[in-house]
Amino acid sequence: MTKKLAPSANRKRLITSLGAALLAASISGVASAEDFRIEIKGFADDIGQVVVQLYSSEISYRADVPNVVVTAPITARTSSVQFPNLNGSYAIAAFHDRDGDGIPSNLPLGVPINPTGYSQGAWNGMSRPAWDAASFSSDIEPPIQLIRLRINAVVAFAQMIAVGLPALLAVFLGLAVVRGVRRLLKPQNPLKENSND
Repeated sequence: MTKKLAPSANRKRLITSLGAALLAASISGVASAEDFRIEIKGFADDIGQVVVQLYSSEISYRADVPNVVVTAPITARTSSVQFPNLNGSYAIAAFHDRDGDGIPSNLPLGVPINPTGYSQGAWNGMSRPAWDAASFSSDIEPPIQLIRLRINAVVAFAQMIAVGLPALLAVFLGLAVVRGVRRLLKPQNPLKENSND
């Protein structure tokens, strides 16, 4: 004996099925006609994930309170995500989350340590670019934003020092050891006596 469902139960089942289908489509990466595509490039490697933050107003952007946060895997040093049904002005920030914790790492003054990028190619070497530089309208054609990740010059210099200085010291120490060993192994020459004959 089959059990008949009430009309409200059928409606709930239909809504649940549609929601599951939309979720499956978004997870599978299949973009619909209304989806806005974000392509992220500039990764040094495929370790970790990309975190993409969508801001729907200048207020949320300035306060660094994203309206939507999405993570995606990195493949061949690129990644992409889709946002469905965007309508209005938005700004996007993305960063390479190597440790996978979803939290950006910043210096005390708010300078990002992670490679970071913004919509419209906006970039400010020391802090978040202005809303006017990073914001875009959702009705642009084609509906794509390319974000190229960059790293702050101060952070890059600090990382080079952190990696390069120990390596440089190791090279100089190695050269000093080699010179010392050569000196020890070199035969001593007796002093020649000067004769006035």
